[in-house]
Amino acid sequence: MNYHMNDKLLKIIKKVYNKKRYEKDEKGYFREIDYGDVWDNERAVYLYSTNNLKDEEKTYLEESSYPLNEIEHFTHDIVIDEFKLLIKNFNVTMDKALQAYVAGMKSFPRGRQPILSYLYANQCKNHSYLSDTEHCKKCSVKKEKYLNVGEVLFSRYFGSSWNEGIELMLIELREFSQLEVPTPTEEDIVIFRKLIDIIRNAPQGETPGKLEQRIKSEKVFPKFSKYSVRGQLLSLAELGIIPNDFYPPMVDRFIDTMERMQLYEKVNGSPRSDIILPLAAWRGEYAINEDRLEKYFGKYSK
Repeated sequence: MNYHMNDKLLKIIKKVYNKKRYEKDEKGYFREIDYGDVWDNERAVYLYSTNNLKDEEKTYLEESSYPLNEIEHFTHDIVIDEFKLLIKNFNVTMDKALQAYVAGMKSFPRGRQPILSYLYANQCKNHSYLSDTEHCKKCSVKKEKYLNVGEVLFSRYFGSSWNEGIELMLIELREFSQLEVPTPTEEDIVIFRKLIDIIRNAPQGETPGKLEQRIKSEKVFPKFSKYSVRGQLLSLAELGIIPNDFYPPMVDRFIDTMERMQLYEKVNGSPRSDIILPLAAWRGEYAINEDRLEKYFGKYSK
């Protein structure tokens, strides 16, 4: 990693990756804005233009060495093998990922993803590609895939996190191995404790969707972003801190693709497609697993 992320660089790359896509014409119709971005159909990735940047922003971006349009080719075996190498790295540990998660409450949004990537890398065992389709039936990693590395990293610095998209996790964890994680601020810790209290005091029968609404109405976060918060809750679910009664969290064991499909059939009610397991299986009466909270976040939670 040759670049150093700061507020100025993040603001510039946000203008590149998060462009306004449509505008109204004089008749009130929405028309796509052509910024010069190019869709590479063969590799299924965007190559992003910097035409919308000021000259000084272009210069700063170029001098930063940020991998703006670095396209990388992944294969199933490359992904699995590199995960195993990364978790042997002294700078990729559970403690570091947990610290990043708490700092990710506000001061370090980049810290929200690593725990999910680390858990996957640690639990997914070495195996051969198992499928006659484009996804492995064991781990769901594609036989081959291209990704824009800079776009993936931007989304993580912007605060997104998820337990799917395994190749994206590899890009993230690879960079995380080279990062120094800041100590969570007092504000981060206050937000974390408030989040835990909100979940701990959930009414019986509350769904994850209703929990998100309560987190928003209680103003737990200075700026509420639904999908960022969902990713943060998903991390707690994969640690078993947000528990359920049938779906093992990633910290306990790996759930392969076939078993996951079978377990989805056991979710009470009609689960929303945008809230996934294990978070989807939580209900208010399960509250918080206090033993796991103490185990993983004891120095921050009280």
